Amino acid sequence: TLPEPLPAPSVACAYATTGDGTSVARHGEAALSLLTAPAGAELVVVVPIQQLSWHRLELPRGTLQRTLFTDADAPRLRAVLDGLLEDRVLDDPALLHFALMPHAKEGAPVWVCSCNRAWLHAWVGALEQAGLPVARIVPEMAPPPAHDPNAIGLWLTGAPDAARLVTSGPHGVIQLPLSGTLADPVLPQAALQIMESVTTDPAVAELAEHLFSGRVDLQTPAQRAVRAAQTEWDLAQ
Repeated sequence: TLPEPLPAPSVACAYATTGDGTSVARHGEAALSLLTAPAGAELVVVVPIQQLSWHRLELPRGTLQRTLFTDADAPRLRAVLDGLLEDRVLDDPALLHFALMPHAKEGAPVWVCSCNRAWLHAWVGALEQAGLPVARIVPEMAPPPAHDPNAIGLWLTGAPDAARLVTSGPHGVIQLPLSGTLADPVLPQAALQIMESVTTDPAVAELAEHLFSGRVDLQTPAQRAVRAAQTEWDLAQ
């Protein structure tokens, strides 16, 4: 999982390994200069929630007629996305990297993920220079898949004094801060009423149990990273 700073030999990255694609075999943190991977392993880079923004749009007819993401199509598709997102993003589109959701189709809403292009390219380059070629790039959390577009997910992450609520649903992925007191959280009350449970980091489990009356499922950041790697998303487009 990539950290927010630009790569440097001393910058630490969280990592997790899995042998079966579901359970965590080993996890921890290591400086970029000390990161290693088992022989034959597939390296999947996880981009954290706070580095991504999500935009829902409909692609013009003809945008995806030819084979998607070929070298010949890339400039045309990029120009379409630049035009559609120019008024929706805070940065100059030229500074952003865009990626389409898996199985994107014309005539239906499409999720586009964006992040800082220079930051992402710097990390991919640094990993490759360290002998860790990147196979795929995935978001830590993503909107619901096309076959279940109205699904809603709720996570509590972070530390007790800096907890964050993350919601995933038809609105995309939104991260909200919680206030410093348990009695005054900045929460969408409608979401609290319809959610059967919240998935929470162990570090904020006590807070989650208080807010959700015990309806809590524990998931470590390492488990979340392994789960993200199993999705069909690939930001390396």
